[in-house]
Amino acid sequence: MNLGEVLKTTLGGIDIPDGITVNNRFGLKPVNVQADPDQLSRVFTNLIVNANEAMVDGGRWTIAVKKVDPMAEVTITDTGPGMNSQELEKIFEPLYTTKIQGTGLGLAVCQQVLTKHNGRLDVHSKAEVGTTFTVRLPLTMEEPIPADHASEAVTSAVGWPE
Repeated sequence: MNLGEVLKTTLGGIDIPDGITVNNRFGLKPVNVQADPDQLSRVFTNLIVNANEAMVDGGRWTIAVKKVDPMAEVTITDTGPGMNSQELEKIFEPLYTTKIQGTGLGLAVCQQVLTKHNGRLDVHSKAEVGTTFTVRLPLTMEEPIPADHASEAVTSAVGWPE
């Protein structure tokens, strides 16, 4: 699946509050991973909603997709208040939350989903500057070999005459 397409679909279902600017940097070429698009959409939705909620007075968040072989990276960076080191230590613990109505399960579930996809979720934050969440997933082959050319590729790979 193409990460940019999943992100576009995900963004289409999220209300962006007034005062928040969104920058999308999906790149020109598809970045493909082997993953369940519905589960990834839930991960991205959670991260984007968290970014929106962190910027109560408005701000900007940026979503970028890039290849860092052998991984695909999606970064979601906000200009919210950031987190201190004590918050960062607990952020992926189930039931930990700084929100009044939060359950503290969102980031823990995101981490679980990505682990099941052989990926991971990292966070970098600085108080009074903002936060970046980075989703890392293994890349798939760029272009699968079409079925009608598969035998030609095998023949060429082993050095037999074409």
